[in-house]
Amino acid sequence: MTSHGSRRRKELAFTVLLLGLFLGAPRHAWAQGDLAVRLDAPILVVQDDYTGPDRWQVATSWWYQRSDKHFVGSEHQINRDREKSQVINTIDLAEVGIRYNASPTWSVTLGIPYLMAERSSPIRDANRVVIDRNTVAAHGVGDITFTVRRLLWKPLTHPDGNVSFGLGVKLPTGQDNVVDTARSGVNGTTQTVQTIDQSVQPGDGGLGAILDIQAFQRIHQSGFALYGGYTYLLNPRNTRRKF
Repeated sequence: MTSHGSRRRKELAFTVLLLGLFLGAPRHAWAQGDLAVRLDAPILVVQDDYTGPDRWQVATSWWYQRSDKHFVGSEHQINRDREKSQVINTIDLAEVGIRYNASPTWSVTLGIPYLMAERSSPIRDANRVVIDRNTVAAHGVGDITFTVRRLLWKPLTHPDGNVSFGLGVKLPTGQDNVVDTARSGVNGTTQTVQTIDQSVQPGDGGLGAILDIQAFQRIHQSGFALYGGYTYLLNPRNTRRKF
């Protein structure tokens, strides 16, 4: 009975921790025009098929984002939606995460992203009416990450919940100066080759340091689990957060 009660208290503590990770995270991490921080594929702490020391694991992920809302501060510019003049970012990101388990609690992960992105902006006539849209695109390998993580507890003694702490580096392997042909001016009659917006570039051009925490807790006798994580990227060129 004592062991069961202790386990239930631990599950409750993890639930509170994970809720705190979600509720304490920034609400506007993907504001229009901001740089999309793209980190390694989430091989989250311990999996059911945890392979133990000196073994490799590979995970893949696909991430999709459509950003089409404009804000001034916290105010949504609804008129941009009504007149179809909003700038629209559409991003698909495929990632491969390769993890090596150096010991039961230490692991290293290599994250390799591939970005496919488009940015669409309005074209107006002489009366400022939106008549068409201009679309530019970029694709390519993004910024590769290398992260060292430490589990708080050994997986074999804590199979139902764990926390990991990570420290890593983001390498500027992705292009940050992709160019495309853009139409602009009245009726879109002017065509220029220009560097596209940084929010859809495969990379940000800077070397960065990564700090992160990840956690999971299986819900007792439910077949479900809670996952949470928080990552902070320190970049010499800029500083961005992701949750």
